[in-house]
Amino acid sequence: MKRSFIGNFYRSFGANIRANRADADAEEGRLLRAEHRKPEFQRPRKLTYDEIMEALSDTSPSTFLDRKVQAYLSVEEWPPTSMDTSYHRVAASGEDNAWSTSVPGVSKLMMVSHPDVWQSLRLEFGPYRATFSVDGSTFQVRAKSAASTMMMAHIVAGRIRHHRNEASPDLGPNVAKVQN
Repeated sequence: MKRSFIGNFYRSFGANIRANRADADAEEGRLLRAEHRKPEFQRPRKLTYDEIMEALSDTSPSTFLDRKVQAYLSVEEWPPTSMDTSYHRVAASGEDNAWSTSVPGVSKLMMVSHPDVWQSLRLEFGPYRATFSVDGSTFQVRAKSAASTMMMAHIVAGRIRHHRNEASPDLGPNVAKVQN
């Protein structure tokens, strides 16, 4: 992460915690400006399943990725046009919404949303992998952090359970079906 001017200012007074927070805010702002400059983002739009799964599997955990996941879960526009998004409202209420860095936050979400998937979830470290069962089938996902793999498992379980067609849903290249 690149150091910001405000972060360097805080560091000069020895306020390292505030400096790190200022650096993280500056990095998030830089990434959001880059999102707005992309030609396909002329107008904010809804995130797709494939986009969020690709971001969770390839991107390093950050506040930027957490905001992107929150936008997908709450069906909001991406990139956000204001700072009054549900991500900031949840953060202001004191709830844990670090969906790519906080294992306890994602654990609470999975326990409430998919308790049977939570009971079958097996998290492996090294290359982070999560193996879980949904409706009698076993799947495996990989990401760059434990929380990201758990969030991918949550999104896959929701996609399988709430798919409208009779045929099985396309889960994409980031999800592997494990033979029983």
